[in-house]
Amino acid sequence: MRRILTTIVLEILLTALLALILLTAWESVVAGGDVATGLGSAARLLFFFTDIAFYAWIPLLVVVALRGRRLPGAAATLLLALIGAVLNVLVVIVIGLVQTGGLAGFVLMSVEGGVALLVAAVVVVPLLQLRLRARGGAPQQATGRPQPRAAGGGAARLP
Repeated sequence: MRRILTTIVLEILLTALLALILLTAWESVVAGGDVATGLGSAARLLFFFTDIAFYAWIPLLVVVALRGRRLPGAAATLLLALIGAVLNVLVVIVIGLVQTGGLAGFVLMSVEGGVALLVAAVVVVPLLQLRLRARGGAPQQATGRPQPRAAGGGAARLP
């Protein structure tokens, strides 16, 4: 279970880092090539306007992993990230409606952050899971149950 949670933490941190890099590049282009301004805008977009996506995605990943006792597949992880991004936009729409006059700007910033999160997740999650499988280190077997051991230390043959 520890390895599964470590993998989830790596997925989240690497996705957040790549999303920050992508948003910095995007904001630098929009701001006229100033990387420092782009980084400040990117951090604001990612952590102020896309925070709900992370707050939804992280518990969903942990719950799915704990229920299945294995690491969720790449498709499930990306679907959960999409759910978090959509939930984030919906919350921002509600906040924008309450704070009159800011709806369009808030939604645009939320969508920019959500797209960066999803693109980063599409890159990071499959690569990280492929790396784990290539090392022979799938965190848990597909059944989620340990195989019984024979007296000689090898796996027992089941009838």
